Amino acid sequence: MRIVWRFLPDLQAILAGAAAGFYLQRWFLPRYRTLLYPILAFIAIGALLNVRLLLGAVPAQWEIGVRGLAFALAAAFVAAFPVGWLVRRRLTQIPETDLVRRKMLHAAVAAPIATMGFGLIAARFTPLLIERELRIPGLPQDLHGLKLAQISDIHLSPFLSRRELARAVDMVNETRPDLTFVTGDLITGSRDPLDDCITELARLKAASGVWGCHGNHEMYIKAEPYASEMAARHGIQFLRDERASLRFGQAKLHLTGVDFQSKYKPMLRNVGELVVPNEFNLLLSHTPEVFRTAQKQGWDLVLSGHTHGGQLNLELFGEQLNIIRFFTPYTYGLFEENRSRLWVTRGLGTVGIPARIGAPPEVVLLKLLRA
Repeated sequence: MRIVWRFLPDLQAILAGAAAGFYLQRWFLPRYRTLLYPILAFIAIGALLNVRLLLGAVPAQWEIGVRGLAFALAAAFVAAFPVGWLVRRRLTQIPETDLVRRKMLHAAVAAPIATMGFGLIAARFTPLLIERELRIPGLPQDLHGLKLAQISDIHLSPFLSRRELARAVDMVNETRPDLTFVTGDLITGSRDPLDDCITELARLKAASGVWGCHGNHEMYIKAEPYASEMAARHGIQFLRDERASLRFGQAKLHLTGVDFQSKYKPMLRNVGELVVPNEFNLLLSHTPEVFRTAQKQGWDLVLSGHTHGGQLNLELFGEQLNIIRFFTPYTYGLFEENRSRLWVTRGLGTVGIPARIGAPPEVVLLKLLRA
């Protein structure tokens, strides 16, 4: 049976969680060893599903659910492990009779696990509507006040239902945008309901159309051609290294979309010539990593997603702390470079760990203004 190598980092994380859970049980719940065995068995099953060694052995929705919950449980144990190690050292210095302080330290160990539970159960369900004004240098007068809606990183699955996507679609439609953009990752894997996702997105409405680009998860399962064709039947145009020119009064908005751009290959190599000098050029790219190249090519605005805003994020002294920061500086929000602007949305869904902490799901309404 073939192991899909790109899942090995996830497998390592799950196994690290199992090891952390083993030591936490030995340190703080030594009398409840029988409780540990089913938890470790659950994580082990999640690990096997994660590398596709049990692919097809269980229904798709069960497979995705078990894999995600095992990942969440493992992550909670990993987060609690350093706290537990420090607490264990501290407990040796506190008398057995000081029950209050000892219980407080035990509670500190449980805090990361409780936080993960909150992110899993509550924080990922209700999307926010984020409204921002973008001031664009040289924006044509007839594009001043144009409203752009963005929905991204849907990952329709057992952890984001069609009903929850429908709620997000309704939120977008209520803003009455001029243009609506879908910036990739409709699903996570080949066993997710891609057709259902496209059918729900077909309800999106915008005065000048609904447009999109594909993400890495469409690329992983080679679904870009099929998704583009199905979306086109429903009135959604996915742009694949191609440009559409839209007129608003006396101004033109030149809209280009690209498939997922790998950082291991030259980025935007096929679309630089699509930039129209002295007019407004907007690029849809799932990954924000294209921004360095995009601003050199002359794109006025880039709309991206991909990062989920870190998904598990801690804000400290105004800085966003999350694992995504190790891979890209473009985690969330607005970035400016010379005359170019980049907006990165947190999106709707989750991948890997089915939880959001400090990075709530969102749909976005951007209003273009002359700088």
